[in-house]
Amino acid sequence: SATLTANGADNFEWSTGETGNTITVSPSETSTFSVVGSSLGCAGLPVSAQVTVNPLPLVTVENATICAGQSATLTANGADNFAWSTGETGNTITVSPSETSSFSVVGSSLGCAALPVSAQVTVNALPMVNLGADILLPQGQETTLDATAPGLTYQWSTGATTATIVVNSMGVYAVTVTNVAGCTASSSVAVTITVSTSDLNERINLSISPNPTSGLLQITCTGSATTSVQVIDHLGRSLAEDNTFLPDGSTRVLDIGHLPAGAYFVRVTGEGFVKSMSVVKQ
Repeated sequence: SATLTANGADNFEWSTGETGNTITVSPSETSTFSVVGSSLGCAGLPVSAQVTVNPLPLVTVENATICAGQSATLTANGADNFAWSTGETGNTITVSPSETSSFSVVGSSLGCAALPVSAQVTVNALPMVNLGADILLPQGQETTLDATAPGLTYQWSTGATTATIVVNSMGVYAVTVTNVAGCTASSSVAVTITVSTSDLNERINLSISPNPTSGLLQITCTGSATTSVQVIDHLGRSLAEDNTFLPDGSTRVLDIGHLPAGAYFVRVTGEGFVKSMSVVKQ
């Protein structure tokens, strides 16, 4: 609404039919209103006032869908200024809701504010996958790694796309599962081949220091000579290695200072055995 006030006469008659020096009008489009003022029986010429009606901005914002733990960017269009329910301004905001939520925005242009417009951010749950604890596998045997769950697709580090795989060799095996919403989760397990469990526990002793380390590892094996040492990641990739033969009780030094901070496996191969130990690079 607009309030029009006329001055300079004793009496007024508006084109709306109203009298008095003040009227309130609510035109839907730009309009002109006139008023005739009179004093002592003498009427002046009509005087006009224009009420300019600016259009309300047409604000749009699209819904978004994310996986749990992700962020969504919401972009509003159709106005010069924006005020979001989060308290932020600007046409774009980034949100990270933990559950499906709605966010509203009010757009304004030329001093005219539109009604709030809402956008829903749908949060889809991540799939669940857990390959379990690391495995000590006697030499010559095999084990089945199982990631089965309803409605999932599978991608193993071996290239397999089945729910289960059968393994009989040393390594770190990882699987990434994807649900119908396109959300993913991963799990990995280290498989160590042993001559026997008692052989590892009683005959062969592996020590690694310092652990955690910022660079150098001192790796000592007693109970057997060793032929190689590898540092591998959770996908089974060798990132550093030393293939020098060392007799029983010897200590070798391996530098992993070039690797990013994180958890790795040290895999030691000797006479009739392979043994792994986890290390942390700071």
